[in-house]
Amino acid sequence: MIIIQNKEMDYSKLKKEAKTSVQKEMILNMDKYEEKYVFVSLEQFSFELNMRSKVIEAARALTYSGAEFATFETSMCNPALWILTERGAFILRQGVPSSAGIQDIFRNGRFYAFECATAIVILFYKAALDSLGAQAFDRLFRGIVLRDWRHDEDLNIRTQRGNDFIPGDCLYFNNPDFDAQYPQWRGENTIMMGNKEYFGHGMGIKDADAVIKSLNGYRYPWSKRSAYLLSQTTRPDYKYLYFFSPANSGLPVYYQNRAIVSRIGSSTSAL
Repeated sequence: MIIIQNKEMDYSKLKKEAKTSVQKEMILNMDKYEEKYVFVSLEQFSFELNMRSKVIEAARALTYSGAEFATFETSMCNPALWILTERGAFILRQGVPSSAGIQDIFRNGRFYAFECATAIVILFYKAALDSLGAQAFDRLFRGIVLRDWRHDEDLNIRTQRGNDFIPGDCLYFNNPDFDAQYPQWRGENTIMMGNKEYFGHGMGIKDADAVIKSLNGYRYPWSKRSAYLLSQTTRPDYKYLYFFSPANSGLPVYYQNRAIVSRIGSSTSAL
């Protein structure tokens, strides 16, 4: 259900806001789910559509960037911009703008290797950068540290239960019987790309069956339980980020009361 300025809206009234077929899919999905998607203005609604599209564009760009999949122990980053800690965290060097650090991952991907949860956070940062512009991004996100689920509180990545999947969401494929020799394949954080496709760092862009097949290849011998898609979604706080965008008209930001039930990746210390 979509509510804009206290009025329920449906796809027929909003389809003109869609710039692409994937944005049409976003609107259709929001419209059909029982979850209420509430916006203070049409501009705020359009901002979320566009930033979700930026997440998808960033995922596609990361696929071809040259950045590789790695465990925390074998992570790599460009030493000109980032400091690599013993625990595999990337700390932005003093004096380096946050926008430059994020852009470099996509421009010089061959210098980078990281695991899938870190990749998701990077994609959300890149989408925020492309949506807000470098000046606002650097003011909002200072001293970025990348590792696993760690992120700036202004990105406010949240995970909630439910099957209200929308393109641009991070969705998690769980592999309950993963082989202990390959703990990195206990699951895969993916971006829902639209058109039944998913991006997973280290896997590329595949449909759901192909993602599950890949994970099943890393189960312990004689396992009979398949990997599967969890009923949960992970998203940044689009409504809050809209407040800092050029499109913001000065209206108050709507805050959703949505309980965090888990975090992407593990809960280990970042540094």
